[in-house]
Amino acid sequence: MKKDPLMAVLCGSVSMIRCFRNTGIDCLLALSDVNDPARFSRHCAGKRIIADWVSDTERAINDMIAIGMELPDRPALYYGDDKKLLTISRNRDVLSQYYRFLMPDASFIEDTIDKARFSDLSARYDLPTPKTLLSSSFASASEAFEAVELPCLLKPNSHIGWFKSRAVIEYAKGQPQKGLVAHNRDEFVFLFDLIREFGSEFVIQEYIEGGEEEIYSYHAYFDEDSMPLACFTGKKIRTYPMSCGESSFLELVKEPEIIRLGTELLQKMNFVGPVKLDFKRDSRRNRYVLLEINARFTLWNYLGAASGINIPHIAHRYLQGDRIALQTDYRTDTRWLAFGMDLRAFIRGYRPSGALNLFGWLNSLRGKKVYSVFAWDDPMPFLSSETRKFAALPRKALSKLMR
Repeated sequence: MKKDPLMAVLCGSVSMIRCFRNTGIDCLLALSDVNDPARFSRHCAGKRIIADWVSDTERAINDMIAIGMELPDRPALYYGDDKKLLTISRNRDVLSQYYRFLMPDASFIEDTIDKARFSDLSARYDLPTPKTLLSSSFASASEAFEAVELPCLLKPNSHIGWFKSRAVIEYAKGQPQKGLVAHNRDEFVFLFDLIREFGSEFVIQEYIEGGEEEIYSYHAYFDEDSMPLACFTGKKIRTYPMSCGESSFLELVKEPEIIRLGTELLQKMNFVGPVKLDFKRDSRRNRYVLLEINARFTLWNYLGAASGINIPHIAHRYLQGDRIALQTDYRTDTRWLAFGMDLRAFIRGYRPSGALNLFGWLNSLRGKKVYSVFAWDDPMPFLSSETRKFAALPRKALSKLMR
């Protein structure tokens, strides 16, 4: 395959890298963690270690500028999490001199990441979001309780650093819950004060009944005229933990109503660039509720690429000036699996709750899949990850394992 003259600089995970394999595009990986499994992928022409995006932001930007100065023809820039999105957005004026990327204006990015500001954005554009209250509106947990309906969801304004908070480590027992659900007054008061330790401002949100299987996502890339160049829809099969958790098993589905609704909402906001919208089906009111907007590339893009719509590659072609016809045709016969996380989800959640037995879980794993880290043609990220986990085992546990 003929090599694309425009390079791609990836600030993302293994899933992002694999969107570019067999495309003819030379990729350079910029990462802050030397132990990141992505560092060991064979699908990148080069790897660079840069400063941490959060703790050493200024140096991280200088490192990215240095990389951009070395590469020809302003390479395309890709980012896969909120902290990178925020940093790039806040430094877009200087970074755009060395890289090509397309994203909404800075205030929109801030609005989508900060949950309190997202509430204002929702009101401004009349988005179909759950009823949301701000913790700063109340002097105490008791006062806030008088204004809410149970059950309700308490969420930090930003998830950056959230998974290392006491709320997650102690209350959620280390399970990566994005929010905490209160079912009664005592739970609400306790969680209100606990989350306030992480940040003085957070949101209290209407809890939409139904499991994670009721969550659908819309994925797309919009050009400078807010026209979609590609889109697909997906559905969560399982998460860890079961409620408000991270994705462990995903599939693509054909949901025309989600495509229609997602496209309509984004065009109303004049959106540009990569995006993921999360919706939850509210069966009581027969509607889809918008949960969040992620204005970046995501792990779903790998499943999309394996199923016929490669959003990062489409973005790359657009950024180098190619004309792109709208792509909406994709297969639904492949699933994305994070095996270790899904096993924990089954053992700690789905089996104890009675939602799934062992036969049902094993049967669900049949069929064609792509994995969060493992790939037959690129095994080193998985092997390095497992080796590091093995080496980190306590000596006593390791001796038992070796018996």
